[in-house]
Amino acid sequence: MNGTVMYCGPTLPTQGLSAHALFTDGFPPHVERLAEQCPEIMRLMVPVANLSDVRRRLRRHGTEEHRLYQ
Repeated sequence: MNGTVMYCGPTLPTQGLSAHALFTDGFPPHVERLAEQCPEIMRLMVPVANLSDVRRRLRRHGTEEHRLYQ
């Protein structure tokens, strides 16, 4: 992904990934490894420009974003 994205999932302390972490122009190696193990993580990496829409969908039961967050 290009540009700045925010991870909109829950904190995963054992994987070193914090809720609301920001990444610019790529991801550190530990996040790349986590994405290989759990590709759905990348669906919670949201361009900052889309953040308000995604956060709204995270709160709404039945949306894909809500399901992924769980």
